[in-house]
Amino acid sequence: MTSTDLWPLVHQERLRFADLLATLTPDDWANPSLAAGWTVKDVAAHCVATAHTTPVSFVTQFAGAAFNFSKFNENNIHRYGAGTADELVAETRASAGRTSAPPGPSQVPISEIVVHSEDAARPLGRTMNRAPEALVASLDFYKGAQPLVGAKKRSEGLHLVATDVDWEHGSGATVSGPAIALLLAMSGRRAGLDDLTGDGVSAMRARMT
Repeated sequence: MTSTDLWPLVHQERLRFADLLATLTPDDWANPSLAAGWTVKDVAAHCVATAHTTPVSFVTQFAGAAFNFSKFNENNIHRYGAGTADELVAETRASAGRTSAPPGPSQVPISEIVVHSEDAARPLGRTMNRAPEALVASLDFYKGAQPLVGAKKRSEGLHLVATDVDWEHGSGATVSGPAIALLLAMSGRRAGLDDLTGDGVSAMRARMT
């Protein structure tokens, strides 16, 4: 899919995330997410920050964080998450239609919102109704993504099969299950392993760090 095809999916998934955020209680916002060290509110702030990031602002802010990616993310979470929960919901909606993005492949924005919205939703026992095309585009990105996320190494030598969308990749021991579970496992979230089956699950589990 081209970036032109992907942006409507990005906008749709961001609005779905805003709908979820609008239903949260104060305790929900403070709940730990699947993203290590981040609360649900931190994840929401990160998603808004990503929607506002351009190639130029990325370079400027990354340099301002002394080229430390963790510090870069921390600064952006503080910048966009310092207000109230209601303000963050409103900003999530307002920024949903943006088409700016950090440097990288065209699938980065869709994979970011799909995985991070799941980071927030799953620990709260919530589910999201996602577009199959958004899941497939995210899987296509993660199958080869190594820098920062390490998904390529976790998937190496395995046959990944999504059971709810038309997608599979690789050869070797099989790992199968819902697309969102595959995405979580590929991106290093152990919670995704719980919904996966096959003789390759143990290998993927051993690659989690």
